[in-house]
Amino acid sequence: MTFVSDNHAISVRQSEEGFQQTLKFSYQKEYIFINGIKSLYAFSRRVQIRYVGLREGIHKFQLGVLKSEFSLSRMADTTAELSKSLHRALGLLVVGADKHGDLVKVYNLPFVQYRWDELKKEFLQDYDQEKYLTLIHEMDRHIANEHTLLAYLKLPTMYGLYFNGYWEIKDENKKPIQYGKELSEMQITEIQIYSTKRNESQQETTIIADLHSPNNDIHIQYYKSTCTYVDGILHTCKKEIQIDSTKFYYSAKWVGLKKLFQ
Repeated sequence: MTFVSDNHAISVRQSEEGFQQTLKFSYQKEYIFINGIKSLYAFSRRVQIRYVGLREGIHKFQLGVLKSEFSLSRMADTTAELSKSLHRALGLLVVGADKHGDLVKVYNLPFVQYRWDELKKEFLQDYDQEKYLTLIHEMDRHIANEHTLLAYLKLPTMYGLYFNGYWEIKDENKKPIQYGKELSEMQITEIQIYSTKRNESQQETTIIADLHSPNNDIHIQYYKSTCTYVDGILHTCKKEIQIDSTKFYYSAKWVGLKKLFQ
């Protein structure tokens, strides 16, 4: 995989069919109290991603969740365990992305919906309080059809850092990013800056995105997004946002990558 860039375009060429990598996707919410003490909610998934290949103009991938976990520090959330369990319905996905890296297809939607129907019966037996039922009904809406599921999978809390729309951009380097309920469903427009380094054996490309337009009434004190590709393969991608005393962190990192650009 290589990047090709000039003053007007940048593109990522996909790896060979069958290429696999394992990434750790993480989301953290950090609240800082007046006395400086921090509370933290953290959720992560270790996911194996396999590139199936280009099929009818769409890049096809298989995503399998290997492990998921959450932790709380000085923060109470009685729904955290259920939130983690709900994602069992999305433990195996077959998806398609366009040339820009935006998700456009869920190939195994019937399987996902069947899996969810079976899990939902279990959840409804074990969780009958309103706060839990709200989460179950939310997942119902996400998995209702391909359109709603794609929108959910594109969120930075899910797989939006991997399927990030950065793969091919020409001329226009502004991109809207949709966030989930943790940021009140806000949409943020980013402006991206690209830089590339090369040596005899490696090429490293970094994409840095800053806040261009928040498109909402929430005052954002800090916003930054950085993605690094080595030989066209995603090494890390992360977003950091601060609103008042709360910081949000999103990250995707390749586990066990070869040495970075030297």
